[in-house]
Amino acid sequence: MNLKKLGGLTKKLLVGAGIVALPMLSSCEKKDIEPSPPAPNPTEKELKIDANLEGKHSAAYKVTMQDISEAGLNVSKNGEKLEDKYRKVTPQNNSGVYNNLHKGNYELKATSGNLSSSANVTIPNYEPTLNSEGLETNVKYGDSISWNLEDRINDDNVEDTVRVQEVKSLDGNFDVVVNGYNVTLKPNQNVSGPSDLEITVGSPNGGSLKKTISIDMEELKNRNYSGTLEDNITNTGVKGKINVYGISGDKVVNYLDVISQENFLGQIKSSIDGKFGFEVSSKYNQIVIEATQDGNQDQIFTRVVDLDNVDSEEDAEGNKTGIKARIHKLSDGLYNNGEVTKEKFRKHIEEANTTFSKFNLDGFKGIEILYDNPFGKGTFTTEEQNVREENFREAVPCFTDGKLKSNELYVQKDDANTPNSEKHYELVDG
Repeated sequence: MNLKKLGGLTKKLLVGAGIVALPMLSSCEKKDIEPSPPAPNPTEKELKIDANLEGKHSAAYKVTMQDISEAGLNVSKNGEKLEDKYRKVTPQNNSGVYNNLHKGNYELKATSGNLSSSANVTIPNYEPTLNSEGLETNVKYGDSISWNLEDRINDDNVEDTVRVQEVKSLDGNFDVVVNGYNVTLKPNQNVSGPSDLEITVGSPNGGSLKKTISIDMEELKNRNYSGTLEDNITNTGVKGKINVYGISGDKVVNYLDVISQENFLGQIKSSIDGKFGFEVSSKYNQIVIEATQDGNQDQIFTRVVDLDNVDSEEDAEGNKTGIKARIHKLSDGLYNNGEVTKEKFRKHIEEANTTFSKFNLDGFKGIEILYDNPFGKGTFTTEEQNVREENFREAVPCFTDGKLKSNELYVQKDDANTPNSEKHYELVDG
């Protein structure tokens, strides 16, 4: 066998075989080759804070943290860092509230490494308010209104203390007194109708509020009174002088508390038959009449008259008529023209001593005989005091139905050395 030929044949066969095999290894169709997935990148860190106003004085926040274990939270107010507000936040404790913040602009800034996030919250300035609902707004001339505004004013700012800054009468009809939160209004004009007040409340840093309140004023009209000045023994009219003192407000117990220049309304005179008349503002609900008979200054009458309940006739305009004023001889007037009776003595005590609204004769134990004349006429002499003691002792068995004997009557006769602690009265100038 020719090896060369064999070798050539073999080469041909191999080549031929390679040619034959090509169609089995390739074709005209494309075949996509899928790439391998990329290797995963490291997780990116994230830090974000959200904040908002909660209520009126609080800032609520929430910090979002990814791949961060801890961050610091700082707070600044109007650009100034507040060291005491610093907090540490974690994924498990990433929200909270700052309470009782004062008004201003706040920045909440979360920081971790080179990452940071900020949010802003504004606590506004709340304007002052005044709640005037339910305040007394009706007043008569001669009376007054008092308000306490402490619980009625506010401005909702934590750091502000709101006060009454000014109260003024816009039409000048009121005198105004402001003492802290207390306001007192007193009409200085006797008029009717609405009258406006302007009240200003506020604080130095929180601003002010002006509010107008309308006050309903009621005019007081004068009322006329007339009566008769009589002698208590003869019940006939006498000529004399009558001082009139006015009382408003609480009822008087002791007329000595009223007889003063401050309450003096004027002096009137009765005619020869005792007739008199006078005009009094309706702001007075009581008057004290102090009368003396012409030519006999020792005969004195003093009486408290309740003008709301005068036992007399009243005309269509509300004027009272028929007020009785009787002159009393305080020492011996009781004993003239007839025997002493319980009824006469009771009448004498009740009319001559208007300190008592009711005189309890059954419980009567004793008397105090004054040394000082309460009507500014000096002092009583020892003889005058003795006469009064004698007359009282004589009458005691009668007006107590024998329950108290003459020698059992307690008598205290004051003198110049009697201390005030033992006196049961006060002297009033006038």
